[in-house]
Amino acid sequence: MIQQNKYFPMDKEVIVLQWEKYFRKYKITKFFNKSDEEIIKEVENTALLNNETIQGKFSDMPIGIGGLSEGCKTLLCINHAIKSGTTTKYIFNITSCGPNAIEYLAVSISKSADIHACHTCKYL
Repeated sequence: MIQQNKYFPMDKEVIVLQWEKYFRKYKITKFFNKSDEEIIKEVENTALLNNETIQGKFSDMPIGIGGLSEGCKTLLCINHAIKSGTTTKYIFNITSCGPNAIEYLAVSISKSADIHACHTCKYL
């Protein structure tokens, strides 16, 4: 289930377009599995080659994981929180998610766990 929060309590950490900080802090690329591969495949229409590289979307050249869209990176952070059982600690800002990422979040990820999400979050 996705819970939309316009205002949120201060005791939750908000992941606001800081996917890179979250990636580094939790080293989530080390924990990529089939579910992460599926997110990248469905949202980006490309393949994960290894934990740091994807197949280029517009060429055959491999590119770094930083080449993923902001929405896909947000979903990977959410997926990591699901795998680590920490979704209740966070409110994920989905402002950067495009229609394909939002659809994947609503159709696939929300079946796995309760997700607190916001669009242009504000503190209480």
